[in-house]
Amino acid sequence: MDDFLFDSHSSMKKLLITIFIFPSICFAQFANSGEKPYRWQEPESLIYPSSNLTADKSNIEKLVQKEDGFYACATVIPSAVGFDQFVLSDVLANGDKLYQYIIQSDGALGLRVQFDKLKLSSGSKLWLYNPDKTEFVGPYTASDVQNQKLMSSIVHGNSAVIMYLEPRNIQTNPFRITEVRHFFRGLKSSAGFRNSQSCMLNVRCPEGDNYALERDAVCRILVSSNSGDGWCTGTLMNNTLENASPIILTANHCRERSTFTNFANWEFHFFYQGSTCSTPFSEPDFYRFRSCDFLAATDQDYGSGSSDFLLLRLKGVLPDTRSTGFEFTLMGWDRSGAAPRSGVGIHHPEGDIKKISTYVTQTTIQGYEIPSLNTHYKVNWASTGLDRYSVTQGGSSGSGLLNTSKLLVGTLTGGASACTTKTEPDFYGRLSSHWRDFGSANTQRLDVWLDPAGLGANTLRTIRLNQANGGSGASVSDPLISRLDMNLNRESLDLHWQMSDYSVRLFDAIGRPVIEAKSIGKDSKLNISSLSAGIYIVQVSKNEIRYSKKIHIH
Repeated sequence: MDDFLFDSHSSMKKLLITIFIFPSICFAQFANSGEKPYRWQEPESLIYPSSNLTADKSNIEKLVQKEDGFYACATVIPSAVGFDQFVLSDVLANGDKLYQYIIQSDGALGLRVQFDKLKLSSGSKLWLYNPDKTEFVGPYTASDVQNQKLMSSIVHGNSAVIMYLEPRNIQTNPFRITEVRHFFRGLKSSAGFRNSQSCMLNVRCPEGDNYALERDAVCRILVSSNSGDGWCTGTLMNNTLENASPIILTANHCRERSTFTNFANWEFHFFYQGSTCSTPFSEPDFYRFRSCDFLAATDQDYGSGSSDFLLLRLKGVLPDTRSTGFEFTLMGWDRSGAAPRSGVGIHHPEGDIKKISTYVTQTTIQGYEIPSLNTHYKVNWASTGLDRYSVTQGGSSGSGLLNTSKLLVGTLTGGASACTTKTEPDFYGRLSSHWRDFGSANTQRLDVWLDPAGLGANTLRTIRLNQANGGSGASVSDPLISRLDMNLNRESLDLHWQMSDYSVRLFDAIGRPVIEAKSIGKDSKLNISSLSAGIYIVQVSKNEIRYSKKIHIH
């Protein structure tokens, strides 16, 4: 059977595939999963060379006081550590070599490490882990490196052990650690798990019981800029092709201090939520994507005169995670522009686990800073009984506002609500304004991305990933999606698609790209004679239309 793949409150302004994971040029997996570092079950027996880098307190203070952009949590510390400073810690039986080094920064809640001049050869691997061996990130391989640069994911604590595996008969090109991101807030610490204010309600509380589908479309965004890192919230959006294109909608002010180059270091954390209404004692697991492409935004206006939207596409394809108990959701939307009467907001305040806030009174339409504009919905949050009262905070920026039909109608720019000012309003940029009110170029509007089929639809449903790309229940189809003719033999893979001049990529069973090509007209021919037998994914794409299929090479 074929498988179809295919802030600012303080810092808010106030694919389907098989059971395998198939990322494309990105590191994507559940946190603390995958191949563990060598000797993971053994106590450390060596003392590795190390650097203790000191964070500039004045820089931290500037980030805390800055009230635009994302909810800043990490400052940048320059580094000048070279590979020649690593120690050879082991030679494996097959001749591969392990090198190690420790990066420290006193007072840090977590660390990220930036590598430069990094040229990983086939078989090279790079891990980072905490000295207690309770958490690791990696292994990073050649496919994770972009332009000889790599930013690691977060390792909690003030110390990170770096392990590099060099294959035998390989001489590694010297690389450097050029900077370290020191997290001073926004992460779990020994002081307790909860980062957000005390009134916040977890999405698994009764208030969220009717939003089990929608909550899985919401992700925490680790925003990265040249000056530091922080948190925002985003939503995985459905489009009228229902082709599982991994498009994230958030707020444009989240990228205020970021450049296009920084997008390579952004991360997107899905399913970062508790399993019950109570706040968990240990950090929950989550699925992590790294890197994204810019699609569209409201230029350099961050809500003062616009609706403040940012649209991104993940570097990768959405995996089928049902075997883990989680499943990606593609959020439906309503761009009619009608002011919603009631609904919820689902978000990650201060980077905390997913929360839910409820409103039960009619919203009004006005501008964020200029009331006469019609760019935003003004929302007042409501108690859900016994003073259960959830609001928003820095880090909630970019999160979606859902209406009575549970469809996304806006994205959070900011406001004055807090646990101590519960009756103050928040402002959500209207999806109807995002649509095409701020420019005619594709990079200034949403309609070409969320309605690529050109249906002119005012609303679109929310679906699970297994419903997309022709899965059960798909209500929108495109004949171009299903008209891929394929002839497979041991020497070649011949493709004929109803679109011409398309891109073709072939991924192996662990998501590494093995063949990339461009079609000539509607036809392409891939030489696969050198590939080993096994499961592969062939992906064809043009513009926003993307289709993939599992194949088995014998």
